[in-house]
Amino acid sequence: MSKLGRDEKALEGMPLKLLIVALVMGITLPSILAMWANVEEVQIGNHLLSEIDYLNIRINQVYRSGPGNTIIVELDLKSGIFTSIDYVLLGGGLDTHWKGTIRWKLAGEGENVIPIEGGVPVCGEGGEAFQLDEGHSSLYLKVKKKEDGLVFVEISVAD
Repeated sequence: MSKLGRDEKALEGMPLKLLIVALVMGITLPSILAMWANVEEVQIGNHLLSEIDYLNIRINQVYRSGPGNTIIVELDLKSGIFTSIDYVLLGGGLDTHWKGTIRWKLAGEGENVIPIEGGVPVCGEGGEAFQLDEGHSSLYLKVKKKEDGLVFVEISVAD
């Protein structure tokens, strides 16, 4: 016969232990997920700002080189599990006050606007704001001059 005794109460204690573990996980899991969402939102926002700053610098570089000059810019706009980018708009109609701005919005937040350095006018091929999509983008920046003398940067998707 074994020297170990039988524990008749062990079977009753196991469901209680499982209940306590489930209760502790149920209390802590929402706060862990909330913290993860906040960290992700900050990381996505910082990465987006970094890409926008880079684009701002490249727009100014090509603009200073004068009409007819072009460059290709590579951007990578990433969304996460909890945070997504609703839109990123570059410039606007050349006759609007949006022409020298970059606007973006993360899901669940308000719109953010920063001016393009030097107020450089920017638009898409149709003369309206150029919308960036999530993921990797290759942009073609070309400096053009209108008949009225306005020099601006036209943005299109590079092939």
